Amino acid sequence: MTAGRTLWYLQIEGTVTGPFPTAVMERDIVLGRIALDALVSHNCDHWAAIAQTHEFQSVATFAGRARGFAQADERQGERRYGDASASSSGPKRVRGSDRRRVESPDIVRRRDISNRVWQSLRKSTPNNGFVWSAFSVLILIVAVAGFVTTPVAVVVGDCTSGPHPGVNWDSCTRLSADLRHADLRGAVARGAQLSSSDLAGAQLAGADFAYADLRQVNFELADLVGSRLIGADLRKANFSYANLRSADLQFADLRGARLDGADLSDTLLGEAIWTTGEICRRGSIGGCVIR
Repeated sequence: MTAGRTLWYLQIEGTVTGPFPTAVMERDIVLGRIALDALVSHNCDHWAAIAQTHEFQSVATFAGRARGFAQADERQGERRYGDASASSSGPKRVRGSDRRRVESPDIVRRRDISNRVWQSLRKSTPNNGFVWSAFSVLILIVAVAGFVTTPVAVVVGDCTSGPHPGVNWDSCTRLSADLRHADLRGAVARGAQLSSSDLAGAQLAGADFAYADLRQVNFELADLVGSRLIGADLRKANFSYANLRSADLQFADLRGARLDGADLSDTLLGEAIWTTGEICRRGSIGGCVIR
């Protein structure tokens, strides 16, 4: 896919919207939000169909092999803009200019992960109304008891702290950080923004990077034994010869990541998006079993 910063205008059924960045256009083409016969233009003067536009030819081809991603565009009971009335055959799928407004890539990615986590839980839980009701009541009792008897403790990441074992970088932003050979064993960096950082040779055993932005991070030769990378954005990350034994990469996005020479022994990969863009089957361990 292209990664340029060109802005595009989109014309669907005579309605012009935009401009949108190339990355947003590519995402919506893959998700099926934009049909391949929709018209695009840089300046609203010269229009061409997406399938016939050089900049989108590769993503158009990719879209045909990634229909599974269209599920990320569906939310149960979601409200659509325009006519959302149901017919006798069920609710209609709204297309074209009536679809909902363009969302940020981060929102779409997080919703995709959330949907897949929820679907996974539903598959692993008996469809029993009594069980769900009892569970809900139990959670409510525990929550109320905890609220009444104990104060709420809010843990905030220490974003000014330097790298050391057990450091708390929860939700911190450290873009393009030089952390080569750093000792971050047991570190907590859930939801942190660490894209384009260099962690080559770093000691990361037991570290928690759940849902962190780790795009294009260099993990070459890093020790990630038992680390937690659930739902992390690992697109184009470099794991060459990294030790990922017993690491948890469930629901992570590994599109374009390098894994040559990496040790994936007992690595959890269920529901992860594999390097090829395909989704790993639930329960995949030590390798991705494509759905």
